Amino acid sequence: MPQGAATPVASASLDCYSSLSDRHYYFQNLVCVYPPDTRREHSVLSSDHSLGSEHEVVSFNAFPDSPSWFMPALITSSGQLGTVELRYLHHYKTNVWSTMSLQKNDQVAFINRDWVPQASVAEEHLLYTILSISAMHLHGQHRCTTSREKALALTYCQRAFASYNAALQNITSENYESLLITSMWMMIMWASGIEKLTIYPLLRRELRKLPPPPILAPLPNWFFYTSGKPRGDGWHHPNAPEDTYTEDLSRQNDPTLHCSWVPEASPRPQSAGVLFDNTKLGCHPQQLMSASNSPHAPSSWKAKKPSWEFPAPAFLPPPLLALLQNLVEHKQSGPLDIHRPVLIPVLHALSPIFLSLYYYHLSPDVHVRIFVLPTFLTAEFLALVRTHEPRALVVLGWWFALLTFLPQTNSWFSPGLIARVLQSVSNVTTRTCDTVLMDAMEGAYRIVTQEQRVGKEAAVKSIFEKWEGVIWEEGPQRETQWRQQEDIWRCQERDG
Repeated sequence: MPQGAATPVASASLDCYSSLSDRHYYFQNLVCVYPPDTRREHSVLSSDHSLGSEHEVVSFNAFPDSPSWFMPALITSSGQLGTVELRYLHHYKTNVWSTMSLQKNDQVAFINRDWVPQASVAEEHLLYTILSISAMHLHGQHRCTTSREKALALTYCQRAFASYNAALQNITSENYESLLITSMWMMIMWASGIEKLTIYPLLRRELRKLPPPPILAPLPNWFFYTSGKPRGDGWHHPNAPEDTYTEDLSRQNDPTLHCSWVPEASPRPQSAGVLFDNTKLGCHPQQLMSASNSPHAPSSWKAKKPSWEFPAPAFLPPPLLALLQNLVEHKQSGPLDIHRPVLIPVLHALSPIFLSLYYYHLSPDVHVRIFVLPTFLTAEFLALVRTHEPRALVVLGWWFALLTFLPQTNSWFSPGLIARVLQSVSNVTTRTCDTVLMDAMEGAYRIVTQEQRVGKEAAVKSIFEKWEGVIWEEGPQRETQWRQQEDIWRCQERDG
């Protein structure tokens, strides 16, 4: 008998064994070789079982793209997978993975489509996470979903949290990356210093460099450079230090970068920005995302520089700028505002979102910045949200309003949620009788209503309508001029 051929068995169980063998070899991309008389004898002995076997094959072929690494035996770290689990995994592999990130490139596609399902076979916290997400996504598309099917998504979610919490008690080099990506999807944990990990491209929090915000008065040319140049007292650029960006990597060897043309002057916008002394704050924002602050970070990360700096001056629409000014210009004679050091950094964390909207309008960069804002929120801020601190709720309400700018395919998880959150926050702010807070929430409401009435582009533009000194149409032009100045400086550095 040839090597690898199925062994003939003279019993009625041969059909069952043959069907399982076929499945095994199908997923291993191998060919089952049968002696001619085996199939002939098999069909004579049990025609009824043959019909059943054919039905099995047809049914199983409903998943033609199922990945081979789920086999053999359909065994994962949580046990043997059933038909329902395979259905959800197949749905993730074919539909859900592309909605899990706002970045569209080959690295991110590989991580979401291939790496995550493969890693989930060994890590049940990741397995149950994608099962829950896939179940919610699938049943959200079908109105005929049964109550039992709806309950499965919640069951998988509960199992994901339970296994995730258990895995946190024993973090190893083998499960660290799967824990990190699980935590990102759960939006409950973050650690910086992940540039060396396989999944780092998926966890980026910005895609493009941002020019400095428009300013109140003309400044020297160096003010518009975000790397390698002095920034003056109190200035911190809005980009991650020592980071790489896709468009910068593609331009490093650009032969068109030369110094034959020099712009006449730097742009001189007049805009609302707030500069203040942040050295007296109770926390240092440059350290908020430092790897040394993560209890689970490897020892090699302890000396890493922070992955996020405090963007200043603030670039915020008038309603949020008024809230920030109230915090900054706190009267010394009044009661001590113990929440001030927590709220100011979070308001500044919103600045890059509005800078990206101004310079790049609606783009994948701003989509990513909006989606990952919770990763900048500190535990102290989240504690204020839990206690319904009105100013913290206003910031949260604005984030939910900004979620309306995400593509529909990436915001399927929040139908009706945004309106309910804004209404709840509005109820709290109204009871305070604070006009600054109420005006801020009115601005968030305006974004949502405009998006529903006239679309995303018009809703974004409405943010800048009453923003003194900021003209929506000028943003891309100023970004182009700033980039030309960056190219000149890079050329001068290269030529010595």
